[in-house]
Amino acid sequence: MIRVQHVETDQGPLLRKQRLVSVSISTAATVHTIEAVQAEESDALRHHILELVKVAKEDV
Repeated sequence: MIRVQHVETDQGPLLRKQRLVSVSISTAATVHTIEAVQAEESDALRHHILELVKVAKEDV
């Protein structure tokens, strides 16, 4: 978790029609994407990942 640099959400027209969002997690080496997350859950997921990053960086 300490390698996570950025977390963002993206929603194109097809995902928007289905009320879905993709969540991208960027590290120094690559970008990991979680496709088709419920729009209502995406913000909670994003905030949860960021909280885990904060805790991990405090432990270092």
